[in-house]
Amino acid sequence: MSSTSENIFKKAVAEALLPEYTDALPEAPEEHIFSKKFERKMKKLISRRRKSYYPLINTGVKRTAWILGVVIVLSSITVTKVDAIGETLANFYVYILEKFSIIRSPEQEGFPETIEEVYEITYDLSDYEVVYEILDATGNTIEYAKGDVSIYFCQYTKDITINKNTEDADIETIIINGFEAMHYVDNHNFYHLIWENGDYIFTLRTNSGKKLLLDVANSIKKSE
Repeated sequence: MSSTSENIFKKAVAEALLPEYTDALPEAPEEHIFSKKFERKMKKLISRRRKSYYPLINTGVKRTAWILGVVIVLSSITVTKVDAIGETLANFYVYILEKFSIIRSPEQEGFPETIEEVYEITYDLSDYEVVYEILDATGNTIEYAKGDVSIYFCQYTKDITINKNTEDADIETIIINGFEAMHYVDNHNFYHLIWENGDYIFTLRTNSGKKLLLDVANSIKKSE
């Protein structure tokens, strides 16, 4: 059969059968309205896909490999501080290792899965420059700078795990806006605060001393 005849045959078959198949298809249902919980989960997944590490964990096999890798690495680290292992500090589970600490909320549900309410610094930073700012479904981050002084604030959903450099640091508990917070100074002379208010986790750090750290932290309020 020549190419022209074959094309004519295909066209004739399509014209004869397509209307019949079209009539046999069921009518499209009314537009489905997804629940707010489902939409939050989808926003969370979309946000994760934007992360640079997503291609490394986007399948079950990859995630399993990474978990095994982390277990092997952690098992090879010499634990020199064990006073907070398995205990809570400022409403967090804190696992203090030789070079860093792993910090996470003990709560697994009952908190917003996305950033539904944005918190901001109300302390006067008008003479500082905003050098970095991002707000997505699971995080709200802003960094200010003035000369060599840096102020870095983050608001997270409570399902994250935080890794912090606490090498040789003495961690103390202080009160910020009525909530217990972890405070320490790292070996790069940055002052840190980590706390949660029941809905979100907050971190704040600066290299300008404890007074500025506390003043800024106590000024953090929900945006109106």
